Amino acid sequence: MLIAKPPITSQPSWYFWSLYLLGWLVFAAAFAGMHIMAGTHSIVSALSFGFLVAVPAGLLGILVIQLTYRLAEAQFRPLGLVFIHTLTMVLYPALWILVMWSTRMMTALAVAGKAAFFMPPAHAVHWHYLAGVLIYLLLVALCHAMMSADARKRTEIEAEVRTTLAKFDPHFLFNTLNAIRHLLRTDTDLAEDAHRQLAILLRETVKADADRSHSLKRELELCRIYLQLQKMRLGNRLTVKEQIDDDTLDCEIPALILQPLIENAIGHGIEPMEAGGTIEIAANRLGMQLEVRLTNEMPPSEQESGHGAASFGLEYVKTRLRQFDPSANWRFEAAEGRYLAVIMLPAWGADD
Repeated sequence: MLIAKPPITSQPSWYFWSLYLLGWLVFAAAFAGMHIMAGTHSIVSALSFGFLVAVPAGLLGILVIQLTYRLAEAQFRPLGLVFIHTLTMVLYPALWILVMWSTRMMTALAVAGKAAFFMPPAHAVHWHYLAGVLIYLLLVALCHAMMSADARKRTEIEAEVRTTLAKFDPHFLFNTLNAIRHLLRTDTDLAEDAHRQLAILLRETVKADADRSHSLKRELELCRIYLQLQKMRLGNRLTVKEQIDDDTLDCEIPALILQPLIENAIGHGIEPMEAGGTIEIAANRLGMQLEVRLTNEMPPSEQESGHGAASFGLEYVKTRLRQFDPSANWRFEAAEGRYLAVIMLPAWGADD
């Protein structure tokens, strides 16, 4: 069963929520400290009152944070955002005061065994209301600051992807055109077919920007086209084996993420060996994760140099995976005469 892809807007991390909890603990301690220093409460009473003030504000603050992120995802017009935030800014401190003093009355009932009605002083209500408005504005500003930071980071990664693509495309084009050039000397019909397949690949390459993705099924179709072009040049020196589980075909994957891995396998593994070799492509589900593995034989010289580990095709793959999902993982390693490339992605369902 595939899961839906989460929204583009990043949600606060566990690190943020840890700091959020710590912030409210500090708030409660500071509030209690002021009352202790003023001599209006004992230490136990002041700490209890501090948590009584902080807990409702913190819990309501979680709703404010979630609302702010939901509004950003919904992409409301500015006027609509102002209206909604103004309304919730009025409600937040009112609910905070209501919950805080209601909790205090219920606590008194539990301790004393009888109902006790507290009418908070007017100055306390005014102070808490003003504090509630300031807390609301601070939370909204903090959310927008985090979203802006995420957007800047996303823009930087997209720029890095475009820069990598600008370098990568000519290299890919040169290799493919070189394969067609060899075919023109021997089989013009085959060369014409190769030209048509090249057009398909070039169209997909142009569209493969930082946000483009498609199903693993489509990715494999494009890889087969590229491998067929290379096989026309390398002949029987290139063998391809696939082991693809059916439940992985609809999983979403960054467009053309496997092509540089295959190119790396051919350039650093298959082509340098006189007898050629085999590229094995496998895909399977591990729980809610999609695992794609690509292995190939390596000549001794490449085993020592690391199979082009520092090549920019691999850096391109890492950049695209980071952009696609922060939880994506990869592993590139050489062992026992073979090179292994593994990528791990959430098993989202593709839209195409």
